[in-house]
Amino acid sequence: MIKLSPPEIDETDLAAVRDVLNSRWLVKGPQAAAFERELAAWVGAKHVVAVSSGTAAIQLALQALGIGAGDEVIVPSLTYPATVHAVALCGATPRLVDVDGETWNIDPSAAAAAFSARTKAVLPVDLCGAPADLAALSRALPDLDNRAIVDDAACALGAERDGVRCCADATLACVSFHPRKVITTGEGGAVFTDDDQLAATLRRLRDHGRDTAGRFVAVAGNHRLSEMAAALGRAQLRRIDRFLERRAALVAQYKLRLKDHSKIRFQQLPNGFVHGYQTLAVELGAGVDRDAVIARMREHGVETTLGSFAAHLEPVYRDAGVTAPHSERLTAQLLALPLYPSLTETEVDTVCQALEKAI
Repeated sequence: MIKLSPPEIDETDLAAVRDVLNSRWLVKGPQAAAFERELAAWVGAKHVVAVSSGTAAIQLALQALGIGAGDEVIVPSLTYPATVHAVALCGATPRLVDVDGETWNIDPSAAAAAFSARTKAVLPVDLCGAPADLAALSRALPDLDNRAIVDDAACALGAERDGVRCCADATLACVSFHPRKVITTGEGGAVFTDDDQLAATLRRLRDHGRDTAGRFVAVAGNHRLSEMAAALGRAQLRRIDRFLERRAALVAQYKLRLKDHSKIRFQQLPNGFVHGYQTLAVELGAGVDRDAVIARMREHGVETTLGSFAAHLEPVYRDAGVTAPHSERLTAQLLALPLYPSLTETEVDTVCQALEKAI
């Protein structure tokens, strides 16, 4: 079976985790602090606050802005539902809007139409690793403080907007280190910011509301990243440039191989944007049963899955009264293909042949 996206784990990763276990220092130690410094330097951000998951990163970012009950946060419907959950976990109301049919990211005009006096933030998603157009979103929402655009960059570590790496160009940006991401810590996430005050607030919120003097000044949970996870992340970060280069090369091969297929479309990006390719998803044409394609490709020895969710169609958010035709079409037709650095060119060819047969 050609797997969808197994994590790239080598002996340096195993040794890094083993060293932490041997040290007996498992939380709030030097590994997490070093991981934050190294991530900040690689991305070009002033502060990184490492946390227990990508969902926690978004929730804490919103809480750091003071968002809670009575507030609304605009979110694209086409996303993994954890994005929406993070808003609800703050006590705020998610306002789900449609995406652009070509980029698959939030439609600025749809966000503007959903804006109200209760809107306190917008949470664009860099779907699959494709950067959302934050500048266009800001232009469409002139009454919203730019501080309140929180970038869900869970999949976009290594992606770029106009020559600037994602997470270095937003007041608050959140990433995930789930095993399917470009680098992994097992479970984990981080918030990036250049704002000193927000960084200090985030550090309190991840550690039971405790300040640097050791006093408990807020009601908050435990969202710390363990030392084992941080050590794994540091080992992975040393190879991230190689990972990104290899992913881009494999995607180029996929695109060349499938470019003339009338039932396969690729995600589009604005000029000057660079895709991070955490996920390679394709949109299958009308009349193609995506779920049947998944089943048939498995019969051919290839693991695939759906590309994303339309959150407003999930039972927990179905009563929101949302109309989002692009999100609905895409959640039915997006297919995620195998993509990881150790995937071979021969395996890419096998995947493409299986896809063509399945269609």
